[in-house]
Amino acid sequence: MPSPMACSSSEEPDQSAAVTECSSSAANLETDGSGGTMHVMPVSNAEIERPPRHSDRSSEDLAVVNIVHYEFRDKVGQPFKCHTLNLWVDGFCGSGDPTRFSLGSLGNSSRQVGVIPVRGQI
Repeated sequence: MPSPMACSSSEEPDQSAAVTECSSSAANLETDGSGGTMHVMPVSNAEIERPPRHSDRSSEDLAVVNIVHYEFRDKVGQPFKCHTLNLWVDGFCGSGDPTRFSLGSLGNSSRQVGVIPVRGQI
């Protein structure tokens, strides 16, 4: 059973094998003062491509949450956009549910060996 998504910015930065970044355009979810960006597993700013800030978004983009998955420095898969704050993140293969982000459905032909055990913990 998938678990609800929880983003945290209170952990100490480290060099994690698999990183999922999430950002929210809801003002009450801002925890680090950087435009609502929160990290499941923090990484340095040099490693990730930041999503657009609120003022940079087009008025047609109604997504509340944007998720981008990285394995080391490699961006894997397409950005996931969700239009509700209630969503699930899991390690299974997705069902096509627009409120479920499934890491198991993300393929990476150049996946490094160190990523596999980390993905297994999700």
